[in-house]
Amino acid sequence: MGHPTLGRPQIVRFAFGSSVPEIAAADVATLAVPRLGKKMENKIADLMESSSVARDKADELEQKIAHEAELLIDQFIAGDTTSFVIP
Repeated sequence: MGHPTLGRPQIVRFAFGSSVPEIAAADVATLAVPRLGKKMENKIADLMESSSVARDKADELEQKIAHEAELLIDQFIAGDTTSFVIP
């Protein structure tokens, strides 16, 4: 969809409506989809899957860090500074 010639311009030319263009299913059905060959498409699929796993791990880590930070802030606000190095 992001290709400058084969993607969005092909779809948008069928757009209709007022402020928000609408795309009919029939318009998308006529859109040519370039194929890259089985080997390349499988490599891309593998990369997408591994990036999805990495994104999930990053999300879990971010949530864990946010939770730990929240606990530390609550602890500090309560006056308990035992977990902090204060010069």
